[in-house]
Amino acid sequence: MDVTIIGLDHRVQWKDPTGELQMLLEGLVRQSRVDLIAEEAYKLPTTVGFRLACRANLPWVDVDMNDTERLESRINDELKNRPQRPLFDGKKVAVSYLPHADAIREAYWVNRLMQHNVSSPLVICDLLHLSPFASKLRNKGCTVKEQNVCDEDWYKNRFGPRKVVEENGERWCEFSVE
Repeated sequence: MDVTIIGLDHRVQWKDPTGELQMLLEGLVRQSRVDLIAEEAYKLPTTVGFRLACRANLPWVDVDMNDTERLESRINDELKNRPQRPLFDGKKVAVSYLPHADAIREAYWVNRLMQHNVSSPLVICDLLHLSPFASKLRNKGCTVKEQNVCDEDWYKNRFGPRKVVEENGERWCEFSVE
């Protein structure tokens, strides 16, 4: 399976105020022969990926766990209490990656994706999951291309910097709060 993973900010995943995400995804669908669009999209309103799948007549799936599955996996409380702390002058925040709960979710995404008989899925998830999720897919024998939307000029110009930091065995995402 040749998987393309797009790491982004969930706000852009459904709002896309510049239209740049839509153009990026449309280009990937054309160039990569995408045969499924999958998203970490539980509880999000209609997403750019879902709307594109409808227009392109492609299957779409939300690979994320619902509340019942989170409860059954005993990660619901951990996810609801995800650490978030202010940075610097209070204009930035850091949101922590949860090695236990997020790993369970990502493994679930891998299993959901593998259930589909496709060769070139496009997967959209939060930037915080991009590398760990890609690693899990590679461990299953997939070829993976990672793309960080938050590194794109249009994203930085509109929303400011958003980056993943790994330090002292911890992982978190830093971004501006406006």
